Amino acid sequence: MSDHDVYLERRDFRPQSSLRIFDPDERRDLKRYGHWLQALADGTIEPESEDQERFLELIQKDERPNPHDGKGAYFADLWWRYQRRIEWEESKAKR
Repeated sequence: MSDHDVYLERRDFRPQSSLRIFDPDERRDLKRYGHWLQALADGTIEPESEDQERFLELIQKDERPNPHDGKGAYFADLWWRYQRRIEWEESKAKR
């Protein structure tokens, strides 16, 4: 079993923010792939494909990725928006 498989098999991802801005498919995907996306994003696991490398490139930009922009873009957009939602909720709580 690869490191990726370990994270892909986990189903207990607990979002750190509200998911109400996401549609039902996006909520499902965050809950299903959240551990894996987080492990890729924070460097716990290394990318194994062009899609995963593209995901990492896109989430590091200041601008929102276009989810229809090819390899890795859907998950990059989803993760980017999820991270911005966490930041927004944290800044709102500090007010």
